[in-house]
Amino acid sequence: MLLLAACSSPSDQLRKTFNTVNNSLLRASYAASQQKYQAYYHLVQDQRDTNALVAAKADSLYSVTEKALKYMEQLKLQLSAMDSVGDKTRPAEQLLLHTLTSDSLRTDLLDVSRYAYDGLIGKEKITSLDSELQGIHTITGQKDWTGMYFRRASTEWTLALLSITQINCLHAATITFSSMAHVKTPVF
Repeated sequence: MLLLAACSSPSDQLRKTFNTVNNSLLRASYAASQQKYQAYYHLVQDQRDTNALVAAKADSLYSVTEKALKYMEQLKLQLSAMDSVGDKTRPAEQLLLHTLTSDSLRTDLLDVSRYAYDGLIGKEKITSLDSELQGIHTITGQKDWTGMYFRRASTEWTLALLSITQINCLHAATITFSSMAHVKTPVF
């Protein structure tokens, strides 16, 4: 009987397996996205002498993106410290449901969106940028966006959402950097 109590249920095992696979996929996607983001940013910076205004806009986008990425990483660490298993809903609600923390997150995400659109050169990549920023656009039009995302949300779900949002921010900045990197004539 004691042996049975120590065993985890099939649903617990399935959740652990899912979390392991999901976390591995998110880490791999984040690493690949981060590498591409850095490469395009440096391409733009290599053209600073030719396109100082474009490079300055890239710097601004890079700055707000880095701020948002770091903030979301801090939130993930806080959530993990509050719930190491990931099955509780209270930590996400405490941290992100109608709080100054969620207001700061919203501001950071909207800054990424604004600077990504502001720096985009040409119309060819607007659809891609819209797609990457769709989740962020949702929060601008929702009065109770924190309730929509964080009410009764488990820690593991919230961690995954923050990771996906980080990847979306990287993709959005990369799309804009890519449009900037392909400019061959000075932009003033």
